[in-house]
Amino acid sequence: MMMRIILISAAVAAAAAFPSEAIDEAKKLSQFTYGKYYAFDSQGQKSYGDNSANVFYPQHVPATAKGAVVIEFHGGGFVGGHASSDPDHPYGGTFPINSFLANGFVYVAVNYRLITTRYYYDENNKAMEEEFINVSSNGTLSLHPSIKMSESSPTRAGQEYVTKSAYDAARALEYVIANADKLGIDPHRISFMVNSAGTLPGSYLSFVYPRLRGDGYTPLALMGKSSQLNYPLSPALDTVIDLWTTELGDQKKVADVVDQPGCIEVFTDAFCSGRFYQSSPWLCSNNSQTASAQACSPENFPRLTLGELKAMNTWVEDTEQAKGIAKLWKISENIADAPAGFHLYIQNFHNDKDGRSWIHNPLYAHQYAKFAAAGNVNYVVYYADYGITGMPEDAAATYYGNPIDRYYKSNFGFDRLPEVRQLTRASDSEMVMFGCIASKMDCKISEERSAVSVFV
Repeated sequence: MMMRIILISAAVAAAAAFPSEAIDEAKKLSQFTYGKYYAFDSQGQKSYGDNSANVFYPQHVPATAKGAVVIEFHGGGFVGGHASSDPDHPYGGTFPINSFLANGFVYVAVNYRLITTRYYYDENNKAMEEEFINVSSNGTLSLHPSIKMSESSPTRAGQEYVTKSAYDAARALEYVIANADKLGIDPHRISFMVNSAGTLPGSYLSFVYPRLRGDGYTPLALMGKSSQLNYPLSPALDTVIDLWTTELGDQKKVADVVDQPGCIEVFTDAFCSGRFYQSSPWLCSNNSQTASAQACSPENFPRLTLGELKAMNTWVEDTEQAKGIAKLWKISENIADAPAGFHLYIQNFHNDKDGRSWIHNPLYAHQYAKFAAAGNVNYVVYYADYGITGMPEDAAATYYGNPIDRYYKSNFGFDRLPEVRQLTRASDSEMVMFGCIASKMDCKISEERSAVSVFV
């Protein structure tokens, strides 16, 4: 029978929820604020929500125990979304929080700053606008001493400001490490659970930050749904388009991959029009607008190739900042720096021809397998048919038919492991078991909790 899980909201309520001999609630945290940044809500009040995290605990854990932890980064295109606040109703129905808790994990759901929201911090009793974030070619992030975020402008894409999510992710992790005793976690048993845009901060902490920080924590796994591989995705530049041409070729018609409205959505900058431009005009870069809009127009779209779009949408690494942005964006290259023994689990199933499916396409999951294998990462990927004309065959992939209808690849025989065979392929229960294996935990997951994963 599944354990009852409780979100601890206050010390008094927590003390009543857990026996004193089982866990010392005075030393436990249910929510924490890790950063200095706040936004003003609709009533003009300060809100530190996007620099905070929620913590969920398994029941009946000894007070002296330090358990494995899963750290969640939500999706939302860097412009929306929020950390899960209720294990029974996780953000977007995406994350199997209760199953992780039932198997002994502590679960930390992290909020991070959004690129379309203006944030502030207090200095000498004065509200100061958030600083521009410098990033070096090795991924080191630092605050600019004099330039504010809105005083800068992007070179090619508003998603150059994903520096905010990576910076906040590192600050949240540092808080977790510094407060490991209060959280009851072992900082050398950390896994990341991500969805969509949350892939970037999760991958930064998995593949880039360990080399920058050195000792102090050990990332064991990255588990993702509807995961992205490279950025930016609006507008998509050659850093992303190259993933497609590698498999499909430069002469592949764009119409075989995405429809005409999707072409406009994906290859022009969403921050240069509509509500995003009205709220955050500094995020607009007109450098990629005109040519892409003309190429995706109804009269030109039928002849347009991926190679042509790649040639007109390039990211030039001509400055230290540009090299640093590329470092954050190119997860495909960063995987090579994964710690020894690292585990990767990716599921991607969106396979229509709209812009949303380009952003979360199964092709990215398939590509993850290639880069993970090259980086000696233990991987499992599930991906649907790409939903395109002329999808290449992969003889090394296994197809699971109805009701799964997904391709599977792994380089360590995951589906043949005794503890995995009884679980439904591509289910939440299977993903939790993957986390257990990566964390070297003896988990008991019953088939009755298995169901094909919901994706968003």
